[in-house]
Amino acid sequence: MRIALVADLHGNRPATEALERDLALTKPDRIVCLGDIVGKGPSNLFTYEWAFEHCQLVIGGNWDYGVGCRTFPRDHYYWDQLGPERLRCLRELPQETEFWFSGRRFRLFHGRPVMPELYTVADDRELLQSFLVDAKGVPYDGLLYADAHRQAMRTLSPGIIVNTGSVGNAMGVRPAGRRRRPHSSAAGSSAAPAGLRPGTGRPGRGSRRWPAHKGSLYPGDTDGHLFPFAWITSLFRP
Repeated sequence: MRIALVADLHGNRPATEALERDLALTKPDRIVCLGDIVGKGPSNLFTYEWAFEHCQLVIGGNWDYGVGCRTFPRDHYYWDQLGPERLRCLRELPQETEFWFSGRRFRLFHGRPVMPELYTVADDRELLQSFLVDAKGVPYDGLLYADAHRQAMRTLSPGIIVNTGSVGNAMGVRPAGRRRRPHSSAAGSSAAPAGLRPGTGRPGRGSRRWPAHKGSLYPGDTDGHLFPFAWITSLFRP
């Protein structure tokens, strides 16, 4: 089974239509939306309807709850587009869920309001690890979230943390840190993923044209690495 994780559509119709074309090519078995389907952009009715038509699960984000609860008077533009019934649905979206995939348990939420403030995968290791444990103290194998609008992946003990980035308000990858050699999570070595020239983050001859990024290994984070998302997709796409 292939599961597509999308998030932060933010009323952006052209970006959502581009996403739909990509999904038609990749043909996932299930689509999960990690929230913020409305707000910021002008086409909130379109992205709302798209999410509920195409996604088997939609999780609420801070913008969804803010618009749904009519928190800020300046958001009346969104209220007028969506109407009372859709606003009610936004208010009632689940804040988080979990699922099992290939024998591993993953925690899914948008970010805020489960996180008290916006955190990225580059934040303090102990802070992030607190979200990898459930209320009974049982660890998750991974955390999948959005909100930060920057695609990234980080390995920690006991699992991985992945930020999906944003469909409608993308901000690229996390700011570049100091250079280091690409690192393959599958092999546990410093070898570059297939198609990338070692030490460059650039495509090798005959490979897909992945963007060049810089990664960072954070001081004191001996078991954690940051992976530019282009590397992740190159590792896990067929």
